[in-house]
Amino acid sequence: MRRSIRRRSSACRRRATPIWCPEEVIKAYIREKRRSGIRINHMAVIIAAYYKAVQTNPKLNYFVMNSRIYKRNHFCVSFVILKKLADR
Repeated sequence: MRRSIRRRSSACRRRATPIWCPEEVIKAYIREKRRSGIRINHMAVIIAAYYKAVQTNPKLNYFVMNSRIYKRNHFCVSFVILKKLADR
Protein backbone atom coordinates (compact mmCIF):
# COMPACT_ATOMS: atom_id res chain seq x y z
CA MET A 1 0.00 0.00 0.00
CA ARG A 2 1.90 3.07 -1.22
CA ARG A 3 0.74 6.64 -1.29
CA SER A 4 2.63 9.82 -2.05
CA ILE A 5 2.33 12.62 0.46
CA ARG A 6 2.88 16.13 -0.86
CA ARG A 7 2.81 17.94 2.47
CA ARG A 8 3.82 16.86 5.93
CA SER A 9 0.37 17.77 7.26
CA SER A 10 -1.27 15.26 4.95
CA ALA A 11 0.43 12.46 6.91
CA CYS A 12 -1.69 13.29 9.97
CA ARG A 13 -5.09 11.80 10.55
CA ARG A 14 -7.46 14.48 11.77
CA ARG A 15 -11.09 14.40 12.72
CA ALA A 16 -13.22 17.32 11.51
CA THR A 17 -15.58 17.29 14.48
CA PRO A 18 -14.05 16.84 17.94
CA ILE A 19 -15.30 14.04 20.14
CA TRP A 20 -16.70 15.51 23.31
CA CYS A 21 -17.64 13.74 26.51
CA PRO A 22 -18.66 15.64 29.64
CA GLU A 23 -16.18 15.26 32.47
CA GLU A 24 -19.01 14.47 34.90
CA VAL A 25 -19.86 11.32 32.92
CA ILE A 26 -16.27 10.09 33.21
CA LYS A 27 -16.12 10.98 36.92
CA ALA A 28 -19.39 9.13 37.58
CA TYR A 29 -18.03 6.05 35.78
CA ILE A 30 -14.82 6.17 37.84
CA ARG A 31 -16.80 6.55 41.09
CA GLU A 32 -18.98 3.59 40.15
CA LYS A 33 -15.96 1.38 39.43
CA ARG A 34 -14.16 2.43 42.62
CA ARG A 35 -17.25 1.62 44.72
CA SER A 36 -17.29 -1.87 43.20
CA GLY A 37 -13.63 -2.33 44.24
CA ILE A 38 -11.90 -1.67 40.90
CA ARG A 39 -9.11 0.92 41.04
CA ILE A 40 -9.31 3.10 37.93
CA ASN A 41 -8.27 6.63 36.97
CA HIS A 42 -8.89 9.13 34.17
CA MET A 43 -5.92 7.96 32.12
CA ALA A 44 -7.15 4.36 32.15
CA VAL A 45 -10.53 5.52 30.81
CA ILE A 46 -8.84 7.54 28.02
CA ILE A 47 -6.59 4.62 27.04
CA ALA A 48 -9.56 2.23 27.02
CA ALA A 49 -11.53 4.63 24.81
CA TYR A 50 -8.62 4.92 22.38
CA TYR A 51 -8.20 1.13 22.31
CA LYS A 52 -11.91 0.69 21.54
CA ALA A 53 -11.63 3.30 18.76
CA VAL A 54 -8.67 1.44 17.22
CA GLN A 55 -10.60 -1.84 17.39
CA THR A 56 -13.56 -0.19 15.65
CA ASN A 57 -11.46 1.60 13.02
CA PRO A 58 -8.11 -0.21 12.46
CA LYS A 59 -6.78 2.57 10.16
CA LEU A 60 -6.21 4.69 13.29
CA ASN A 61 -3.31 2.35 14.06
CA TYR A 62 -1.41 3.11 10.82
CA PHE A 63 1.66 5.33 10.57
CA VAL A 64 3.58 7.01 7.76
CA MET A 65 7.34 6.75 7.27
CA ASN A 66 9.27 7.76 4.15
CA SER A 67 6.03 8.37 2.24
CA ARG A 68 4.85 4.81 2.88
CA ILE A 69 1.91 3.74 5.03
CA TYR A 70 2.47 0.94 7.54
CA LYS A 71 0.11 -0.91 9.85
CA ARG A 72 1.25 -1.46 13.41
CA ASN A 73 1.18 -5.06 14.63
CA HIS A 74 0.64 -4.10 18.25
CA PHE A 75 -1.04 -1.53 20.48
CA CYS A 76 1.28 0.72 22.48
CA VAL A 77 0.70 3.87 24.53
CA SER A 78 3.49 6.23 25.62
CA PHE A 79 3.48 9.22 27.94
CA VAL A 80 5.80 12.13 28.52
CA ILE A 81 5.65 13.89 31.88
CA LEU A 82 7.22 17.30 32.45
CA LYS A 83 8.88 17.63 35.83
CA LYS A 84 9.14 21.43 35.56
CA LEU A 85 7.04 23.95 33.71
CA ALA A 86 9.51 25.99 31.68
CA ASP A 87 6.94 28.68 30.90
CA ARG A 88 6.70 29.92 34.48
